[in-house]
Amino acid sequence: MSFKIKILLIIILIIFLGLFSGYFYFNKQINKANSDSVSTVIVEVKSGTVESVGKSLKEKGLLDSILAFDLYSRIVQKSVYTGYYQLPKNMSPKQLFDALSKEDYKVYKVTIYEGYRSEQIAQKLDEAGITNYAEFLAEAKKNEGYLFPDTYFFKRGMSAQLITKVMKDNFTKNVAGLAVPREKIILASIVERETAGEDRATIAGIYQNRINIKMKLDADPTVQYAKDTNEIKKLAGQDRELLEFKFWKSITSKDYYATESDYNTYKNTGLPPGPICNPGLNSIKAALNPEDNGYIFFFHVKGQIYPSKNLEEHNTLKQKYLYN
Repeated sequence: MSFKIKILLIIILIIFLGLFSGYFYFNKQINKANSDSVSTVIVEVKSGTVESVGKSLKEKGLLDSILAFDLYSRIVQKSVYTGYYQLPKNMSPKQLFDALSKEDYKVYKVTIYEGYRSEQIAQKLDEAGITNYAEFLAEAKKNEGYLFPDTYFFKRGMSAQLITKVMKDNFTKNVAGLAVPREKIILASIVERETAGEDRATIAGIYQNRINIKMKLDADPTVQYAKDTNEIKKLAGQDRELLEFKFWKSITSKDYYATESDYNTYKNTGLPPGPICNPGLNSIKAALNPEDNGYIFFFHVKGQIYPSKNLEEHNTLKQKYLYN
């Protein structure tokens, strides 16, 4: 064997060993778990290059090597889908990329606002394709008042039981350390629909004062709730109408006494049988710590509350601020 051939064979061997070592190193990197933790992180994948996606994953603590993630994407030549994903921290770059290109871990963002009743939550979840309106409502109505308002990330096809559990667990987490009897949740739900401002404790105090002297609450939101409930009962089985139903519509003075319901506090003394919506933490705290103010009347004008301690004062304030 000539010297030149020996040199050529050595070069080929070096190249082969280099390629083998490179392949071994690359394969190790793309299959290396990022962490031992099985906890998950929500990440939003936006449109852009695979490198920019890799940077987002790294910022969230999901990816150690952006290069391995980028090189693997070039080899498989697939795209990643945009959207929200719930990803375990112990994934490798290969597993991460495969998850984003198959949508296996995709979740959908749903914001449940303070003061939503169960039917409104059901509408949102159905619209997002997460769960069926009727299935969710059957589970949720039993938990009215405890479905904590928040932004959630749910998978499509989740069971109504699991979604309800997630929301109830969030309620428990947020009221940790507080003793919250059911009657306070009912009061909080009325306060939530009455105001979204800083006067929650004042209004909670007024309603509590009315309860203490066995005066009717005369709370407009309870009439709205009762009227809407009576109307949706008539729509049973009419899926489109239920999904498009508008809640909390304005009421007239006639509705105060024409609306037949145990929830109508213009016709019944004391708190209604249950919560009329799902209140947020501020309203729950207001119900637990109502302002000690001595007021039993109030009205709103342009977001401003005008409370009073007797009917004469109430009528004087109405004449001054409501009718002028």
